[in-house]
Amino acid sequence: MGKYGVPFPPQSLWSNRELSFPNKIEKLADELSPACVVYAGDGSYWVRHKGSSKARNPDFVFLKPEQLKAYQEGVILNDLRTSAILEIFGDYWHGPAKTGKSRGDHRKEVIDYYARANIRCLVIWESELKKNPKRCAQRILRFLKSWEDTYQKAPSIMWLLMGSPGNYQIWT
Repeated sequence: MGKYGVPFPPQSLWSNRELSFPNKIEKLADELSPACVVYAGDGSYWVRHKGSSKARNPDFVFLKPEQLKAYQEGVILNDLRTSAILEIFGDYWHGPAKTGKSRGDHRKEVIDYYARANIRCLVIWESELKKNPKRCAQRILRFLKSWEDTYQKAPSIMWLLMGSPGNYQIWT
């Protein structure tokens, strides 16, 4: 049941036997994140901005308290629209050899795509996560607080920490 209160990975729409969801680096990010940061990289959440023919599947979505509760009660993740997501970029799959772009240009392209859908995006690279997981956990929390201040009219983030005691020591 894990930290979401539902079986993991949640409500997968994919049945690819060759790929494993989540991968190792996504599992590490999941362990470092509060309960409201829900894994979606299995195809359970899609974003398409108006005028785009291409949809994106973010790795994680940030849910408000009432959305998290609904998700835990069985609401399909894709039905709970959010305005903040987390992308974990693998150094190989999101690197210049695969994308044909610099890391900075690729990162900007993805952030801009989500921005056109009115979604804020935090990108964390695999190498950053491996090198300094505590710093990445702090970045996730700062991003969450900023999102909360902007879109949620500044409610307390303590509900997040109370909901995930295994992650609490990371923030202190």
